[in-house]
Amino acid sequence: PTGKKIVGFFKKGWVDSKKLVETYHDRDDVIFLSLNNVPWKDKRVIPIPEIKEGAPMAKYLSAMDVLLYPTTGDTFGLVAAEAMACGTPVVTYDTDALPEIVVHRETGFLVPREDISGAKYGIEYILGLSQKEYENIQKHSRDRAMKLFTSERMYREYLELYKKAISERERQKTGSRDSVKHAPEIL
Repeated sequence: PTGKKIVGFFKKGWVDSKKLVETYHDRDDVIFLSLNNVPWKDKRVIPIPEIKEGAPMAKYLSAMDVLLYPTTGDTFGLVAAEAMACGTPVVTYDTDALPEIVVHRETGFLVPREDISGAKYGIEYILGLSQKEYENIQKHSRDRAMKLFTSERMYREYLELYKKAISERERQKTGSRDSVKHAPEIL
């Protein structure tokens, strides 16, 4: 919609997303995309049917000005990485792997767990950026995702990990007594 800022969110962290949406009762310039197929009574929230993956998801992520991802537990943060790959900055909690994905004020905004007012501040921070600053955070988001989270890089790193594990296993089979003392961190 013309003249409106779009904040998206998913099922994960839905309770905190709902709390945050309620703080926007006085704002007509912000709308929310609820990518979780949950019906809303609030006219500012547009519910989007559940999308498994692929091109439709990328279109929604690209349409957002910011993704709110207030999860209190996520081992990787794939949703955050996917949003960043689309050039969408992410506001999230600084828990689990998310601080390794989102760089504070460079690709999004990190706040303490369950800090709704901090999350709102993060959203306002991103929405308040100048056009040039916003384009910069979009570029940093996309560049970081493309550098760190491409399937090629992940395949390569998994292959290296497997090679190290196999090599260590072979070393242990040969009877080296030092192998237990010097076992790699991956085992």
